[in-house]
Amino acid sequence: MTKLFEIQRIINILLQGIIIYLLMNNLHNAFRVIKNDIEKLIEKNAIDKIGEKLSFFENILNRNSSNENTKEDYFRILFENSLSGIGLINAEGEIIDCNPELLRMLGSQDLEGFRKQNIKEFYADKTERKKIAEELYKTGIISNKKVQIKTNLNNIIVANVNARLVELNKQACIIINLLDITDQELAAKELEEFHNELEERVNKRTKALIQSEEKFRKLTDIIPAGISILNTSRYFYVNKAWCEITGYSEVESKEISPIDIIHPEMRELVISRATARLNGENTPSRYDIKLVAKDKQEIWVDISFTLIEFDGQNCILAVMADITELLKTQKALKQSQEKYKSIIENLRHEFFFYRYNKKGNIEYVSPSVEIVLGYEPKQYVSHYTYFLTKNLINKLAIEKTE
Repeated sequence: MTKLFEIQRIINILLQGIIIYLLMNNLHNAFRVIKNDIEKLIEKNAIDKIGEKLSFFENILNRNSSNENTKEDYFRILFENSLSGIGLINAEGEIIDCNPELLRMLGSQDLEGFRKQNIKEFYADKTERKKIAEELYKTGIISNKKVQIKTNLNNIIVANVNARLVELNKQACIIINLLDITDQELAAKELEEFHNELEERVNKRTKALIQSEEKFRKLTDIIPAGISILNTSRYFYVNKAWCEITGYSEVESKEISPIDIIHPEMRELVISRATARLNGENTPSRYDIKLVAKDKQEIWVDISFTLIEFDGQNCILAVMADITELLKTQKALKQSQEKYKSIIENLRHEFFFYRYNKKGNIEYVSPSVEIVLGYEPKQYVSHYTYFLTKNLINKLAIEKTE
């Protein structure tokens, strides 16, 4: 009986010791089953069966330990072979650990030397670094931020950054993930440059490509100017910009005559010039005309015309730009200039006004100068200092204005 009690005491100590491991590894059910079975065996004095139960428990522990080791190996393989740079840093920016790809991206040779650096050193833009840090500590996460990174090789790369704020050993840490997208950015830049070059080349070849409707449509739909193909009675084609300027859809353009959108004040002029151009006569190829949009608003356009052959007949290729706001601005500016000119030219006889350019040459003198100084305005064609007497006051004035 003493032996049985000693075995039971040892088993209880063993169970108390392993409960921590079981709870930490989420093996609550296994613990309860084994504990109940062992207690029943002790009650039945079946000492020989207790060893079997302990062996069964040992197998569970070994299997779970093996699984944990396997998971750790999996994560280590993923970490070491990731195509993106992964690192763990503390709240001060000190590098705790990283994978080989992050070392390569940032131009470092070994982890120990890399750990002596601070992640803050690698931001090319300090303002950008500050904004990212503020967002990270505010939201706990950074997603897909495009950042310029200065490497240890003194070159700049562009990286897509993801980061998350975590707690490790009761300390705030940051997991960062950097993907080098420098090549993609360069490719995008080259593509944009190619697009600009292509657009310029296409603009020069528009006339040559006009017979290809599909190519012409693709081309004109990316041009901001209103483009149309027409004769005096109908539209054959309009692009998106033309629709935006006039308010008519492409379908509606087929239902109206080009004359319908010309302002009544200008219809006779436009019709006569269009007819003459279709007949091969020499007429102005570019001028401003007033149109009436679908919403009845009056709009001014700068329009140019080219005679082309379309569907076997003479047609006009028209390119127009909306200049309504520009004309309003010019009108307001002219009114302002006339207002101030009137004020200047009607100054009292004892005053006159003059304006000179950056070189000091006089550009304008008000008429009252003839009354004050006896010179005609047209005589003021030289440097303003020519008309000043040589005294101390004038010398100081010249120094102030130069």
